[in-house]
This record gives sequence, C-alpha cells and structure tokens, in this order.
Amino acid sequence: MKLTSILRATLGVRYTNEKKGFTPGYAGGDQMFVSNANGLALGLPPTVPLILPGDYTTTASKVDFTTALQLKITSGLNGYISYATGFKAGGFSQRVGPSSAPGIAAPSFRPEEVGVVEAGLKWLGLDGRLRINGDIFHTRYKDVQITPLFEGIGPVTRNAGNARIYGGELDVAFLPDRHWELTGGLGLLRTEYTSLTPESQVDQDLAGQPLLTLSSQLAKSPHVSANLASTYKWDLSRGNTLGATVDASYTSSLFNDVLNSPELERPGMVLLGAALTFKTSADVWEVTARGENLTDREYIIAGNSERYAGNIGYTQATYARPREFWLSIRRNF
Repeated sequence: MKLTSILRATLGVRYTNEKKGFTPGYAGGDQMFVSNANGLALGLPPTVPLILPGDYTTTASKVDFTTALQLKITSGLNGYISYATGFKAGGFSQRVGPSSAPGIAAPSFRPEEVGVVEAGLKWLGLDGRLRINGDIFHTRYKDVQITPLFEGIGPVTRNAGNARIYGGELDVAFLPDRHWELTGGLGLLRTEYTSLTPESQVDQDLAGQPLLTLSSQLAKSPHVSANLASTYKWDLSRGNTLGATVDASYTSSLFNDVLNSPELERPGMVLLGAALTFKTSADVWEVTARGENLTDREYIIAGNSERYAGNIGYTQATYARPREFWLSIRRNF
C-alpha cells in the first residue's frame, strides 16, 4: 500500500487451525517392550507396551501477521523495517524406546511461537554494478521445540522454554566489468535461552546437574559465517560463454545437538569450491563441472549423544561428504 511518494506499507494476516492425531502401534499390533532377564528379575511382565494404547490428538489455532514499512531514501537507497509472527505446530514423539517406566503416555510437545523484528538498507549504485544489502534482526521464541532429548533411551521432542536470536547480515555484489563478478557476505549471530522448562532438564551429567542450561547455545548456530566468490566469464563464438568460479565459506564453531555435546562440536573452518560452466546461446544448454570441499575437510554435520546419566552410553555422528566432484547437464525450455 502506497502511503506517500516515498513510503509504502505492507500488512498480511494468516489464520491457521490444525489438528493432529497419533495412534501408537503398527499394522501387526501394538509396539511392545520385551523384558530381558534383568527386567523379569525386577518383576516386569514379559512384554510391556512402549506407549499406552489410545488415540492421541492435539489442536492449535493461531493468528499470525506480518507488517512492514519501506522507505525510498534516494533513487538507489531503500530502507525497511518489519515485524512478523509465526508458529510451528505441536505433536507427538513417535519413535519411543523403553524409558524408566515402560507403558507411558505418548510424549507430546506444544506449539512453538516466534516473533521477528528486522530493519535494513538496500543500496544499488555505480550504474547498477555495486549492490550492498544489510540488516539487523531480533527473534524471540516461546516454547521453543528441541530434539532429541533422551528419556531412558527414547529420543523425544520437548518444549525447552523461551529463547532469542539476534544478529546482522551484510551482502555485497560487485561487477568490475561485464566479465567479472565478485560476491560476498557476512553474518553475525548470537543465541540464548531466556528460560527453561522442567521437561527440558531430563538429561543430566553424572553429578545430577542438567545438561541444558541458560548458558547453552542453540544447535547449529555459529557466531560468525562468511562467504566470498569470484566468477569470470569469457565470450565464445556463436553467443556461447564459459565461466569459472572460485568460492570460499567460513563458519565459526557450532554445536550439532541441543545438549552441546563436545564430541559433536564442529570447529571453525573454511571450505573451498570451484566450478566451470559452459552455456550455449540464450542459455539453452548449460554444462557445469564442480568440485566441493576441495581441501577434503572432515567434520560432523549431525548426531546425538546418549552417554549421560540414565542413557545407554554412546555418541553417534553423521559426517559431511568428503572431497567430491560432479557434472551436470541442463536443458532450459
């Protein structure tokens, strides 16, 4: 909506009504925990339902909105500020192992709500050859969902409490001439829990202290990230082109799990890539040969740790792909 010659406003509203259902079991019958000799010695029956039978349901209704103001400061400089809300529905943890008390009700989690305020500037100059975009943001979460926590050996999703994320981003693109393009970006991020629920404190160290604390970092949230790429294009005969790209990305250290397990921490590192791209006239055919992780860095991208009090004592991880090369052929219509 145009308010003045230099000021515009945007407003949007969304209503969501959602219902989820969960019935434990499978086509052959109920999911059961079979007692071993120790379980039988403790007086457990030969089989115990992992989850109490029943039809579990959860419902959620939410009105979300977004609003923004855009200001045209000069012909090449624009500013904006926005605020938006959203939510992620609740549900049930369906992959459940025997806990300290087999035969529990289906573990559930509540909806997660979020509100985001953002402000930024966008500038285009040097006859369209230089673009700079920057923004700062602040995000607040209510009942943030975290997974997996481990109740016994069962991985579950729970609501951790409230959290916030704030930071900024800067993106730059520069065209020194018609053949050469330089791009880069920088991101700064801080995350923290502002409150924690009792249900998020189930995993404890051997001294009986909760592993998740207000000092814990949110998973996969590096403090600093940056990228830089350079592409040069050569004009060939008949309107064909050949482009060469070299790129690098940096990510500071991060934790891959919500419990901030040191075994799953990813150290800060730089990853390198390169590509050659051939395009025919009018971009009808495109052939790309690319190499990624050229220095063959070995690092963890996901995992979970079950080595704490009451768990079964191991950590498992998924590693990123090693150095790899691929070729793609694309036909555009």
